[in-house]
Amino acid sequence: MNNSTKFCFSTFSTGN
Repeated sequence: MNNSTKFCFSTFSTGN
């Protein structure tokens, strides 16, 4: 998994 993708996914999960 790309670092950028992981960061974006983490942000989305946290913000959800």
